[in-house]
Amino acid sequence: MKTMINIDDINQIKNLDKSNVLESVQALGKQCRQAWENVNEIVIKNDYSRVDRVVVAGMGGSALGAEIIKALYFDRLKIPFEISRGYHLPRYVDQNTLVILSSYSGTTEEILSAAGEAENAGAKIMAISAGGELEKTAIEKRYDFYKIRPDFNPSGQPRMALGYSIFGILGLLKMAGIIDIENGEIEGVTAVIEEVRKKNGVEIATENNLAKQIALKLENKIPLVLAAEHLAGNAKTFCNSINENAKTPAMFYLLPEANHHLLESLKNPAINKNNLIFLLFLSDQYEPAIKKRFEITEKVIEQNGIEKTVIQENGKTKLEEVMWLVAFGNWVIFYLAMIYGVDPATIPWVDYFKNEMKK
Repeated sequence: MKTMINIDDINQIKNLDKSNVLESVQALGKQCRQAWENVNEIVIKNDYSRVDRVVVAGMGGSALGAEIIKALYFDRLKIPFEISRGYHLPRYVDQNTLVILSSYSGTTEEILSAAGEAENAGAKIMAISAGGELEKTAIEKRYDFYKIRPDFNPSGQPRMALGYSIFGILGLLKMAGIIDIENGEIEGVTAVIEEVRKKNGVEIATENNLAKQIALKLENKIPLVLAAEHLAGNAKTFCNSINENAKTPAMFYLLPEANHHLLESLKNPAINKNNLIFLLFLSDQYEPAIKKRFEITEKVIEQNGIEKTVIQENGKTKLEEVMWLVAFGNWVIFYLAMIYGVDPATIPWVDYFKNEMKK
């Protein structure tokens, strides 16, 4: 297939990007800063001292912030941290469970259902949304509530509001005494995100723009994302966003688990060599055994004749690495949508499904 538009032409991009997803991509750092400032203005009304587990209830883009946090803080969280995607919460939710209800729109039916179950279980409840029924319930029930003011998400899409989601949930967890994060860490994050923008923005020509180069490699391919440890949430986030923005399938696998099964699947069918491409999310902060596994995995991919590309995160801390990859991934996916000639904001089949469910 021939590339639909010239991704170095800002006018062609603006004509296709009717909902201004580009500005949401550019504003990720501002989202992070605004969310952190706003959530730290909340006066906590409830006591979380006896919480012994956390469950975040979220769907689609509204669950991605929790995915990032779960992987990033896996080795520091001293209590279980789970994500619930559906109408029902786990049976173990009780009065010592913190349930965080996350719905960007505030109207997600699964999350409103989960809210009722959390109430019935006597759980401690926090909530995050930009409005809707969830905001009304949070005010009425006196939940500790972070209201997203999406000043820097003109596209209006939850998956493009990751700065609000990640740092909104992080802020609530800090308020509850579950995660310790310093204000200075936010400065490092915003600096890293700005660096990504400067190197990969639309004004940077493809020959000097890594995000554009990788997007072109992904054209007419099905990406298989490999990640590990603190970047596991990035793999899930990347695949969700590429599904919705670029309208293309993608799958993710985590090491070391993938080494126990995935590599045997590369031989058949023969068209794998033409249709697949591996994206390897690498990090200098992986433990040595994981680094070795990636090296061997690369060799197996090469020996099976399948294309691969490496994305090496930049950042002094794991948080900075994670947010570098969120930002960089957003640029790659945006350019891939442009290459395919699709408006990244519209989600016609998701909307169709929701409308059918309402009948």
